[in-house]
Amino acid sequence: FQMVPNEVFQMVPNEVVAATKRDDEAAVEAWLDGGGRATAGCASGATLLGVAAGNGCERMVGLLLQRGADVNLQDALGATPLMIAASQGRHAVVLRLLRAGADMRVRSSYGRTALQMAKANGHAKCVEAVRTYLGEVAGRSKAPPAVGERAGATSASSGEGGAEAEPNS
Repeated sequence: FQMVPNEVFQMVPNEVVAATKRDDEAAVEAWLDGGGRATAGCASGATLLGVAAGNGCERMVGLLLQRGADVNLQDALGATPLMIAASQGRHAVVLRLLRAGADMRVRSSYGRTALQMAKANGHAKCVEAVRTYLGEVAGRSKAPPAVGERAGATSASSGEGGAEAEPNS
């Protein structure tokens, strides 16, 4: 996983960081439209998406993702936006980031995952958000294939065995 490279790390003006923290989409969009990058961060080494995630700004998280922010980009301490949201108890943002492709397996510079951070900080709702997401993923993987998508399915099949029929040898 990628840490913020220097050539990508554009310094965000303080007023844009403040707008991000208060979920002010119009101000951040104006900055992005004027050449700002969704991959940008603060002088502290935090990513703009991490700032939004840590402050529980769901709309801002959505805007930054839509404008190209990398959901798995680690900040100067190796924390992803998912880790930051989980450690701050921002369960709705945790679920949104997971649905956007955040990788739960990434570890910070200190060797901890987002789930470990949520548990260590007593954020049961964040742990539940992870379980909800895992249930969604499990549900998608267990869903029966659409008609005709099953391997070996042909229009000549008898239909008696359905999805449980053994493939022809």
